[in-house]
Amino acid sequence: MANSHLRFEAKRKLAHVLLTFWPILFVFLGFSRFAELAIYIIYLAFMLLSEFLRIRYDYNTPTAMLLRSFSRSTINGDFKKKWKKVRIPYWIIGSLFAMALFGPQIIIASTVCLTFGDSVSGMTKALLQRRRSPVGIGMGILVSMIFTYILTGAALIAILSSIIGMIGDASNLVNDNLSIPVLAALGGYLGSIL
Repeated sequence: MANSHLRFEAKRKLAHVLLTFWPILFVFLGFSRFAELAIYIIYLAFMLLSEFLRIRYDYNTPTAMLLRSFSRSTINGDFKKKWKKVRIPYWIIGSLFAMALFGPQIIIASTVCLTFGDSVSGMTKALLQRRRSPVGIGMGILVSMIFTYILTGAALIAILSSIIGMIGDASNLVNDNLSIPVLAALGGYLGSIL
């Protein structure tokens, strides 16, 4: 049972990485801010339309396929009950916040924290078989700091974005796919002005 749960979580986290890493790629490809925002607004519109068609007309949309393959409710046995629940693409909204307001280093810091920090934190929690874990959050902070520093060369941005961003993973107030990139961007900005 534990091995199948770990395989499922690993599959979920791989999907998470593939859905969230795009802003880093945009920065390294030299996209203009307008292009970054335009692509992500289209991405948001596409995901929202997919959700509307899935819920309203029960179409087999991309979000329907994602839910069937990666939703925890499939493993928890309450998939049918949660099928009609709207899934808001919080990761896109959080990343749009960072892309709209900040420069490349902060976009990278925000995205690294969401893409890799959150994924490592989630896998650590799965390995420990806990939904909440200071060890998982600590691993997310460590991985985010290392990757952000490697990609930006800015130590203070790496440290503050990782610590403040992963607070979003620890908090239960807002979806972590929204809170992590927003808080990481704010932490990175704080690091850039200190």
